[in-house]
Amino acid sequence: RKLLKQVPLPKGVIRLFRLKVREFEGQPVYMQTIVINRPENYQNKELPILVFLHGYCGSGSLFYKTYEHLVDHFQVVFVDIIGMGGSDHPEDFSPHKSSPEECRDYFVGYLEDWRRAFSKSGTAHKFVKMGPNGLDKFVLTGHSFGGFVSGSYALAYPQYIKKLILVSPIGTVDDSYFETQVTLGLKSLPTMTGTQGRVSSGIYLDDDDELDNHEINTLDLVERGMDNLVRNYFWANIYSPQDASKFFGSRWTNSTIDDFLEKYKNRDDYSQQELDAIHDYLFSIVQRKGTSEYGLMVLFQHDLTAKLPLFAPDAFCNRNFDLPVSILVGDTDWVPDLIGKKGRALINKRNSIVNRGKKEGIQQSNYVVCPDSAHNLQMDNPQHLCQ
Repeated sequence: RKLLKQVPLPKGVIRLFRLKVREFEGQPVYMQTIVINRPENYQNKELPILVFLHGYCGSGSLFYKTYEHLVDHFQVVFVDIIGMGGSDHPEDFSPHKSSPEECRDYFVGYLEDWRRAFSKSGTAHKFVKMGPNGLDKFVLTGHSFGGFVSGSYALAYPQYIKKLILVSPIGTVDDSYFETQVTLGLKSLPTMTGTQGRVSSGIYLDDDDELDNHEINTLDLVERGMDNLVRNYFWANIYSPQDASKFFGSRWTNSTIDDFLEKYKNRDDYSQQELDAIHDYLFSIVQRKGTSEYGLMVLFQHDLTAKLPLFAPDAFCNRNFDLPVSILVGDTDWVPDLIGKKGRALINKRNSIVNRGKKEGIQQSNYVVCPDSAHNLQMDNPQHLCQ
C-alpha cells in the first residue's frame, strides 16, 4: 500500500483485494489482485481489459509507475502469481517430484482458477466491466517469468485471449537455439540492471574495459567455476535466489537490494520515500517461505533457456496458434542475449508460419525495443513501455 500511494491517480481508481481461487487442505487459497480503472470506464465505456503478470518473485505492486499511463487505454488488472508477491504460498507444489510439464501446468492451472474466480467475483464486477462470459477476450501481458506463464496460459486457453504481449520474456527458446554456446558467468547470468558490451574469451566486457591476457584467463577460470557451482549444486539441488537471501541473512539481503536500487537514486522521477518503499517490499518478498519459486529450476536450465520453449513447432510456431504475439525488450536488456539476438527473426518466422496459405493474415506480431531500459522496463522507462 505504501507503493500504491505513490501513484498520482484519484482515490478510487486503484483497488487492491485478495481473490479466493481454490482450497488446499481445507484452507482457502487467495491471489492478490490490483485493478486500475476509472469509474467512468466501467460505467460508460468499454475499454479492453489488460491482465498483467509480474516477473519472478515480483509483484504487480512493483509496476505502480505504469498505472497512470495504462489507465486511459485499458481496464487494467495486475495479478500476483501463486506463491509470489502478495498471493498465498500454499505448500501444494513439490519441485523435486514435478516434471517441467507438471510445473508449467501448476502455474497455468492457478491462473485459470483465478480467471474463473474473477469472472464470478462481485467485487471484480464492481470495478471492471466484463462481458456476459466474464473475463474473456482480454489482452494478456507478462514480464520475464510472467511472460513464460502468460505464453503457456495462452497456449492452453487461447479462446480467452485477444492478444499476447511478452515483456522481456524468458522461456522463449531452449539451449539448442544458440549459434555459439557461452558459459553462464558474466555474460549470460541475468542481472537486474541488464548488460551491454562485447564478448572476449567468454567474458562480457564494457567497451571501456581493458584486460590483459592474464586477467582474462583468471576471470575465465572464476567464471567457469561459478558456472559449475550454479549448475551442478544450486540448480541441481533446486536452491532458489531467495534461499541465498535467507542463508546469508538480512544484512546481505539489504545490501543486495540497495545495489539494485542504486541507479535510481539520482533520478528525478524517484523520491527517497519511493525507494524506501520498494526496498521494504522487495525485502519482505524474499523473506517469505519459498513454494512456487522453486519452479524456476524445474522449468529452466541454469542459463535460463527453457525446457519447454514457447517458440517451438508445437507451441507458438504451430500455424494453428494464430494469436498475435508481441515481444518488448529494453535496449540494454539481457533477454535479447538469451534469445540469441534473434527476437525479430522469431517473430517474423512465426508470422510466416501462421499466415501461410491464408487469404487474410492475422494481426501481425511485433518485436519492439524500448529505449533507456534494461530488464525492468517498468522501472527504467515505464512511459515508453506503456506506449
